[in-house]
Amino acid sequence: MKKDVIYIDNDDEITSITDKVQSSESSIVALVLPKRCTVLQSTINMKILNRAAKSAKKNLVIVTNEAALLPVAGAAGVMVAKSLDARPSVPLNRQNENDNNDEDSDSETEIDDDDEEDDTKLDTSRSIGELADDDVISLGSEDEPYSDDENNEDQPTEKDKKGKKIKVPNFDSFRTKLFILGGAVIFLGGGWYLANNVLPKVTVNMTTQNVSSVINGSFTAKVGLSNVDQANMIVPAKQDTLSKSETKSFNATGKQLLNKSTGTLTIFDCSESDTINITIPSGTIFTSRGFNFVTQQDVSVTPSTTTISHGVHSCNFDQPSTAVKVIAQNGGGAYNLSAASHTYSTTSFSSVYASGSAMSGGDDKSVTVVSQADCDGAKNALLNGKSD
Repeated sequence: MKKDVIYIDNDDEITSITDKVQSSESSIVALVLPKRCTVLQSTINMKILNRAAKSAKKNLVIVTNEAALLPVAGAAGVMVAKSLDARPSVPLNRQNENDNNDEDSDSETEIDDDDEEDDTKLDTSRSIGELADDDVISLGSEDEPYSDDENNEDQPTEKDKKGKKIKVPNFDSFRTKLFILGGAVIFLGGGWYLANNVLPKVTVNMTTQNVSSVINGSFTAKVGLSNVDQANMIVPAKQDTLSKSETKSFNATGKQLLNKSTGTLTIFDCSESDTINITIPSGTIFTSRGFNFVTQQDVSVTPSTTTISHGVHSCNFDQPSTAVKVIAQNGGGAYNLSAASHTYSTTSFSSVYASGSAMSGGDDKSVTVVSQADCDGAKNALLNGKSD
């Protein structure tokens, strides 16, 4: 005998379910019900379904584990199995069992597959949960028990079935497993937090030895060359010129004294050579008492005679004097020096000395001018932040 498995949806109505059973090509039809299937919780719908299966000569088996459907299926005489691998059986109604026990306590309950209607009624004085605890019996008789080609296990007898209760889920066991699972999750989470945030950590610093190889070489870059000259190490180069004009405004901070002291110097050449004239160029600086004066013209000086005493040459300053105009290097009244003889010297000629007249004309009046520091500050301000 072949078995046809039909899965029912919660949206299916009793008419569509009966059509599916009657249109099946197998003699055994297993209806797999979803959870909380409301359409078959009615005894009338269950009887209609059973009558439709009998009229089509189908062995109907409802596959479900909901206890609320067992008394309804038992009242309609429909076989029920908890799974596709379990043996089908018809759940007994408590009221039918009591009536049969009054007639004959040793008799077995039989279900007539040819009946058009099932007169079994539910005991309305008891709840669905109490009816769901009723015993079940195997479909068929002792001479020909119900069998399925896909499940050839031996069928238990009615005597073995009596007294067996429908297995009710153990919620205590489920609750215990739930607590164990929750505790395991908390334990693992706490262990992770402890390992990552509480327990001490070790940081290992690793150093490596770097070996660098420097390749020294030189090459020449030449503008206008199109190809690389490997033999002479010459590479092509391109020259670009970028011109930019930048301006910077600033306030002048330099001070310059307006009036400078002027006077004359009488120059003497005290070198050992008394025949060669020397020329003192314009711009030569003579210094006396820490103040510098600059000659304003070229002057030719005839050497003076010298006297040797104990191996030391002494200048006689006897040649005709050669006078030249000078001006103070800087302004200011400090350059107004009194007349002095033979106190002026120059680093340009080691044997040249000069006597100076009174220097006058200098004062401390000043004007504001651009100093070198002002120019340097403006240049640095332009260059700062300019990478090009």
